[in-house]
Amino acid sequence: MQLKLGFNLVCTVIVALATTVGQCGATEGPGAAANTEAVHRAGELTPIGVNGGKAKLTPANSKVMFVGIHTGDKPDPRTCGFGEFSGEASFSADGKTLTGVNIEMKVDSLYTFNSNLTQHLKSGDFFDAREYPTAKFVSSKVEIGADGKGTLTGKLSLMKGTEEVKIPVTLSMSSAGFTLVGEVTIDRAKFGMDKMTEKVSKDVAVSFVLGEKTDPKSVLSK
Repeated sequence: MQLKLGFNLVCTVIVALATTVGQCGATEGPGAAANTEAVHRAGELTPIGVNGGKAKLTPANSKVMFVGIHTGDKPDPRTCGFGEFSGEASFSADGKTLTGVNIEMKVDSLYTFNSNLTQHLKSGDFFDAREYPTAKFVSSKVEIGADGKGTLTGKLSLMKGTEEVKIPVTLSMSSAGFTLVGEVTIDRAKFGMDKMTEKVSKDVAVSFVLGEKTDPKSVLSK
């Protein structure tokens, strides 16, 4: 099973850190699955207002997701998310240029479509939520072109490791505020999440959508 942190931050971080279990096609990789969801929802996003060059990121206006797939002939994608997180997007003085995105997730707020899967992911086999209660993404560089597409670079801290990630993102600005969607694939083993690699892929696709509220019910199997 591949994990897709989803800040569908990283951290989509994270951040749309970016950014559903049972919603992904079994023949698609985790990255493809999240991109499909982001495209379908692109017209449904609600701009987040910017005040004094800052915008608060909460489950009420954003979501952070990840998708996991099993190794072998049956990937059986599992899309998951974080129910509790907080963060901030920063802008230039005129409010027109994104300059940074930071987000911190509570690992114990992880949710899936199945309670047994949820508890397993929180266990020492994967996220070890008791030992490592938070995951964090802190941006260091924002590069956005005139078409709104670009890269969000920053440090993702998860479990035992901190790694630099470069997240492809799409930014939309309007008089009402902004939306930001991003997705990146990470190697979970680099963060110390190195168990069960014979059954669950080390690659984790992490995505985030800033401009769409968190909805745990969205991962319910159809």
